[in-house]
Amino acid sequence: MMKTTPLKLFISLLLFSAAACGGGSDEIAFSGTLVQDDAVARSGRSPAIGLQVCALGQCSITDGLGNWAFSVGDDTFEGGDVVFTVEGLDFISTAVVPNLNRQSDEVFVSFLLDANLQLTAIGVSEVDSDTFGDELNELGEEIEDENDSADQSIEEESTSAADSIDEEIEEI
Repeated sequence: MMKTTPLKLFISLLLFSAAACGGGSDEIAFSGTLVQDDAVARSGRSPAIGLQVCALGQCSITDGLGNWAFSVGDDTFEGGDVVFTVEGLDFISTAVVPNLNRQSDEVFVSFLLDANLQLTAIGVSEVDSDTFGDELNELGEEIEDENDSADQSIEEESTSAADSIDEEIEEI
C-alpha cells in the first residue's frame, strides 16, 4: 500500500512546477538586489530604493528592499557579457556582468553601489531549468524509493505487531 505523505506531495508539486516552467520558455528572467554603502550612518549597507536598473533594453525600479526584476526575450539575450545600468536622480553608473550562460532561464545579480556611485556586481547566480529539472527528477526518484522502502518496513512491522497481539489475545 503506497501512502501519499506530505513529502511525496511536495516533491510531486515541485517536479510538476519544474516541468511546467522549463524547456520551452521564450524569456529569461533577470532579478537581483541593489545595495548601497551606508557611509553616513556607518551601518554597513542598506537597500538602494527607487533606482532604475536596466539591461538588454529592459528596466525595473528597485523596491523598498532594493529588489529589482525584469524579463527579456531569449532572442534578445545571447549570453556573454551584459552591461547593466543603474540610474538615480543625479547619476548613472554601469557595470558589466561577464560570461553569462546563453542557456540560463534565470539570472540573479546582486549589485553594490559604493559611496562614489560606482556600480559593482558582487554576486551572480544562474539557473538552467533543463539541468535543474533533471537533477530534481533524480532527487524525486531517490526520495520516492526511500519512502517506498520505509512504507514497506512500517507495513511489515505493523503486520508483525498485529500478529503478536493476535497471538497474545488467543493465549488469553
